[in-house]
Amino acid sequence: MNSFTRLLSRGFWSLLALCAFLPMSRDCVADDDTDKAEKPVEVERVLLVEKGESFDRWILQSVRGGTEVRNVAVARAELELQLKAKLEELTRDCELNDAQRQKLELAARGDIKRFFDQVDEGRRRFVAARVPADTQQVLRELTSVKLQFSKGLFGNDSLFEKSLRRTLTPEQHARHQKTQLEQRRVRYGDAIAASLSNLGSGTKLQPDQLSALQSLLLEETPPPLQFGQYDNQIVMLRLSQLPTDKITGILDRNQWKQLRPQMLEASGTEDWLAQQGLIEQSTYETVILRSIRTVVEAPAVPADAAKPE
Repeated sequence: MNSFTRLLSRGFWSLLALCAFLPMSRDCVADDDTDKAEKPVEVERVLLVEKGESFDRWILQSVRGGTEVRNVAVARAELELQLKAKLEELTRDCELNDAQRQKLELAARGDIKRFFDQVDEGRRRFVAARVPADTQQVLRELTSVKLQFSKGLFGNDSLFEKSLRRTLTPEQHARHQKTQLEQRRVRYGDAIAASLSNLGSGTKLQPDQLSALQSLLLEETPPPLQFGQYDNQIVMLRLSQLPTDKITGILDRNQWKQLRPQMLEASGTEDWLAQQGLIEQSTYETVILRSIRTVVEAPAVPADAAKPE
């Protein structure tokens, strides 16, 4: 079970425990204080508020940095800052005019409204659910909404991104893509350095080895689409996708022996990382070739030979 799944599971079962507690608490109060009808009503109201607040903390938990936004007001403020930074970056890099900026801001606010409409409806259903099976069903249906906030509201399928593709001129779009790639490569270099400096299992690289692997990864593997708490897993995945002879030409035999199990484990994370929008989705042929190369350490075969019947 990966760290994100464990994080999601903990929040999931904590909410279910709260739901199980709610009706029991109401019954207990009613038995002890039947002459005061208003007291059970007030206790239930408080518990329902706490249940809604717990739902907000669960759905606004971020995968990117492992952070937890405590309430909707804080989440709105965070998204406003993200939108402001994004528009300022685009204005600087692409020289947006006022009309373009207004179109993009309007689209982004549509994404924000759509998200919080889903949150409000989900909270209503969650608070109204009275049995564990119902609350469990609500949480499962809202997992995609939770991931949407974690990955960012302005991604490839957002109204903002669709508007961006229609609004920018070809020259502006090319400039934007170039700037984004340069920024990602800089952050990728930092992530590579951090990951290779802390390989674990007693694997310590010499400065020349560290530099050689860094250059190899930067030259032959693409940077992540997003950065955050899974940077190390992405770097290890990319390392596992490099030709074996190039890695063994840098490491000594003992280092390779210690590093190989980590690379083999990382090679199985590609689909999950792609599903989270952290890296590009690979083609079927590429996945097969990389798996073969990682497991048996054989030279990659031509792509045509790996195509399914």
